[in-house]
Amino acid sequence: MRADDTHAPIVTGYDGSRVSEAALIWAAREAQARYAPLVVCHGWQWPFPTRPGDPSAMETVKALAEHTLGKGIDVARRHAPGVTVRGWLELGSASAVLLVEGAAASMIVLGARGVGGFEGLRLGATAVQVVAHAWCPVVVVPGPSRMSGRIVVGVDDSHGETVAMAFAFEQAALHRVPLHAVRAWEEDETARRAAAAHFHRLVSAWSEKFPYVSVTTAFVGGSPAEVLLDAARTAGLVVLGNHPRREGAEATIGMVTQAVLLGAPCPVAVVRPLPH
Repeated sequence: MRADDTHAPIVTGYDGSRVSEAALIWAAREAQARYAPLVVCHGWQWPFPTRPGDPSAMETVKALAEHTLGKGIDVARRHAPGVTVRGWLELGSASAVLLVEGAAASMIVLGARGVGGFEGLRLGATAVQVVAHAWCPVVVVPGPSRMSGRIVVGVDDSHGETVAMAFAFEQAALHRVPLHAVRAWEEDETARRAAAAHFHRLVSAWSEKFPYVSVTTAFVGGSPAEVLLDAARTAGLVVLGNHPRREGAEATIGMVTQAVLLGAPCPVAVVRPLPH
């Protein structure tokens, strides 16, 4: 079935690396499940500090970028037949291109790292910048991933818990997988009972909206990052609400979000609440 172009697209980045291909495949299959169009982006730049004296050198670099983008489009169409796939080639950094094209997207999907960087790097600068600045949900894929497996959603008492729960339940319903809601507690024991009651009321409210989603819960003592990473070991997707430590150009991702992005073996969706 052909994707419905009236839906907001899913935007993904591709640079030819193994991890970006894994993210592209994840995005293509998600677009197929949502009947949404897919936009495959590639940002290209002259790789040296000074511009070349011969204009043909820039054209050669651009031609290589076009070849990379074309390969990405082919991969997407092969893994998600029927999805409308469009390519977007732009001069600029990968993060800038994704953020501009993703401004009207339903979701941005990218690899945890791309071409370049040192061996063993788990989270690249592009992923950090896109998570920190994008207003739509961002899914960071660490490598080849299965679409099945339960969804784990981290819950706290912040404004971000609502958007995280909404996204997690929608994903669980769409893919017909169970959902596991987790709340970590490391504060004053006297407030534990009230926090647990709030947590269970919140999950119950969302369960009523999605009665066909199988839900389990865990209210666990320990640091949020450790509790979430433990739950992520058997997950197909972890969903978090992001709480930027600053706004605008200086925005950075929260410590828990960063720890989970660095350590989770599965894709991580970061959902940012809209400003009040």
